[in-house]
Amino acid sequence: MPKNEKVNSIEKEKLEDENNWKPVYSKDFYCEGPPDGEHPRVFYTFADKSSVRCGYCNTKYIYAEADI
Repeated sequence: MPKNEKVNSIEKEKLEDENNWKPVYSKDFYCEGPPDGEHPRVFYTFADKSSVRCGYCNTKYIYAEADI
């Protein structure tokens, strides 16, 4: 892959991440995917990670501590 194509694909991935992520305020959560029901409810936990990506819809979830 030429260098320009590699840079473009990296930039595209970053842009997709910017548009396809959600904050989560709990260590345990689930993803139901889009409203059209394209995938089942899938449960995740952050454990020692700061982000998790859904294996079905590719949404990136970022752990955000609640300000209470």
